Amino acid sequence: MKMPSISSIALSLLTLSAAGLVSAAPDVRAELLPCGCAAFPAYVASSGNAGPWSVHADGTGEHIDGIGLIAVFSRGQHEIRWGNLAVNDLQGYATNPLRCVGGPAPGSGVQGLVPTGVSSYTWEPMVAADIPYSSLLMYKVEGTPIEPYALYNVDDDERRPGVFLGSGGYATWGFRRQESAEFGVYWETRLLGANSQDPITGEPLFEGEITGFLKVWG
Repeated sequence: MKMPSISSIALSLLTLSAAGLVSAAPDVRAELLPCGCAAFPAYVASSGNAGPWSVHADGTGEHIDGIGLIAVFSRGQHEIRWGNLAVNDLQGYATNPLRCVGGPAPGSGVQGLVPTGVSSYTWEPMVAADIPYSSLLMYKVEGTPIEPYALYNVDDDERRPGVFLGSGGYATWGFRRQESAEFGVYWETRLLGANSQDPITGEPLFEGEITGFLKVWG
């Protein structure tokens, strides 16, 4: 299936506005964990796979800490064109699980159980989308693989407990409150790294955006 164009997704996702920092996660150093899927909880050596597990917002200092991910997507006539995982606004709702599939085959690595059709769910590779200023946690688009990271506090070099999702050497995420008739209130989740600043103001965050991490819960 042909991947949607980066420009069409960007137009759908971006709402550019003046930046304003609301809440910030601690400064951390992200270190890629070796051994691929073996770095994740619930790893099974005989299969080379890990999970499934849930992934929660962490370190934001806001009420979304500890809340899991839900799928937000664009519908085509017969299938989902693309989608992203975002943090739900409320506790107590079903969330989309993730897993890690080992091996060199296409589609291996971190996958999410996500909507892909009218009523179907499949395991799809998750990526940090190759979209300027909006590197969301997405599926059915091009991007860089999602990887396991350890996080160390910059001030004392103490490791934060757990395994965290990131990509390309970065593991701090921006969370921005959104609302739609179909998906309700959710927090859009984008990877913060090189060239992720607001293209209009040059500030590191968009208006109302907070920072934090995505922690794996086995």
